[in-house]
Amino acid sequence: MQNIAKKWDWEIKEYKDYILPKGASIFEEDTDKEVSCASCGIRMLFGGTYTSNSIHDETGFGYGVCRECHSEEVEEREKAREKKQKPLFDMPKPKPEYNPDYE
Repeated sequence: MQNIAKKWDWEIKEYKDYILPKGASIFEEDTDKEVSCASCGIRMLFGGTYTSNSIHDETGFGYGVCRECHSEEVEEREKAREKKQKPLFDMPKPKPEYNPDYE
């Protein structure tokens, strides 16, 4: 059986189904338990994972990911934010209207 999570797409701003690597985890009581990074699948200790910004369970809680994948997620998020803030085209500045009553 495949474990399915939701992965946030920063570009289109919606979740997509995502198949988790075997051993991916959200929580472990033993931080020395070996788990898989929810993004790349590398095996690591749960205590060394970072909470994913993109890969979540149905309640929105993030799975554990390795440092490299977490850094990539942060970069993706920042690129999407920068893209959002850039205007599609330059709007001309409105010219002040002349009002003879204020002379």
